[in-house]
Amino acid sequence: MREEVRCPKCGSGNVVGIAGEWECFDCGYKFRTPEAARRPAPAPRVATKPIAAEVKRPAERGGIGRGGAVTLFIIGFICALLTFPIAFSVSAFLGYLLGILALVIAVLLIVKRGGATLPLVLGLVLVIFSFLSLTGTAVVHMGAYAVARSLEEAAKTEVVEASLGSPVRAGDWEVTALKVIETTYIKSGESYYGAENESKLILIHLRIRNLGKEVREASEIWQFTLITDKNKSYENVYPINLKWIFEPSEEVKTEAAEYRDIDLSRSVAPSTEIEGHILFQIPVEENPEKLYFKVGVIGPTQAKITLHA
Repeated sequence: MREEVRCPKCGSGNVVGIAGEWECFDCGYKFRTPEAARRPAPAPRVATKPIAAEVKRPAERGGIGRGGAVTLFIIGFICALLTFPIAFSVSAFLGYLLGILALVIAVLLIVKRGGATLPLVLGLVLVIFSFLSLTGTAVVHMGAYAVARSLEEAAKTEVVEASLGSPVRAGDWEVTALKVIETTYIKSGESYYGAENESKLILIHLRIRNLGKEVREASEIWQFTLITDKNKSYENVYPINLKWIFEPSEEVKTEAAEYRDIDLSRSVAPSTEIEGHILFQIPVEENPEKLYFKVGVIGPTQAKITLHA
């Protein structure tokens, strides 16, 4: 090993020597070789490559690992997928809660990605899908609500009232109950009909007038119901529902009231009218009080006529 010569006085290695004579450049001391302090020469420095910092995986840096990201994405995707069906079949609140939960999971994937790419991509995909699911559910809900409100408004029934002899108006129609007849027998054409035992017949003479500017179908006036003083209701009947009298006696012919059916299947021109009877069969101990019927099909008007002046 090569030895280094140093000044015995100051210990400096900044010395020079010729033929055994040495001189220190630092302190100027001159000396011979035996007096020199000899030390091993330092080994030359070896250049070393810098050690690269160890790259940590996302899980080691506090982020969501690949497996955790995939698991959270699947959970969020299922929540977003169930938002619409749950909102409509089970509970609207629960459906929207699932959609919001999916959105929260998506944000968590993005925020906790730890520099990894996969959680970021999955989070962005889940954000878009959750947003579309929530938006679609909300749009359908608003549309369904608007339709329900429209149907509710259309189904609202307006009530109009009048008494015997006074016209009741509903839309373009004017209906007047002119007369109420109580009898046991009726004559329709050349045939005679009678009420069942312990029953009597009620004929209500109606006049229906079209006040509009267009031809209208009289069938818009429908569902006639008679309310008696016993607070019982009866639907209108036709002669075919009664007892047909094959050979009427003179008493039957004398007592029978002329029945003329009002044809509600015909069209009524503007400013014209039709007349006829609505027929009911009720127990003999009851008396007619009110006549109810509807005018119109969509959002019909409920008309009520009191059958006494």
